[in-house]
Amino acid sequence: PGQLLVEAIAANTTAHLDRTGGHEPRPLGNPTEGALLVWLHGQGVDYVLPRDNFKVTFQWTFSTERKYMATLGTSYRSQNGILHVKGAPEIVLERCVDVLTPRGTEPLERHREAILQQLKQCQAKAMRTLAFAYHKTPSASEDQNIGEIAHGLTWLGFAAIADPVRPEVPPALEACQKAGIQVKVVTGDN
Repeated sequence: PGQLLVEAIAANTTAHLDRTGGHEPRPLGNPTEGALLVWLHGQGVDYVLPRDNFKVTFQWTFSTERKYMATLGTSYRSQNGILHVKGAPEIVLERCVDVLTPRGTEPLERHREAILQQLKQCQAKAMRTLAFAYHKTPSASEDQNIGEIAHGLTWLGFAAIADPVRPEVPPALEACQKAGIQVKVVTGDN
């Protein structure tokens, strides 16, 4: 993954990894954010160094009303402020004007339909999706409303996370059905 995406995952989170006891790292805190840190670990990236190299000025935690979280700080790569945003892809995408591509930053409109199609494909497979965007924002401050500064963003991409069925679920469903209970499962944002 690119350095900016690594920083977006490592710095714009409240999760940690438990790497004690000789086992694979286990998420501590928010399971979705922890899954992203585990993914970084699987890519051979230790999240601690990029997190430590990002000086956090302020963090707006996730809220169900706005459907994203944001972290404002200073990147080790630059003395300018940067705002990292992570949340519901449709909401984050609405706040973006550009997209980061291998060729550099390009207008989002050229890529919007392809991004939406990719999101739909993942969501149709019952995957949770989470978008990442950023804004170079040297004038932003913690006393500003996040809605005022989380616009004109650059889309970094999204993650799609599969939640495997827990082993105890199939026998529990089978027991319910044998007892004559009709089971309906409703899950996910989509």
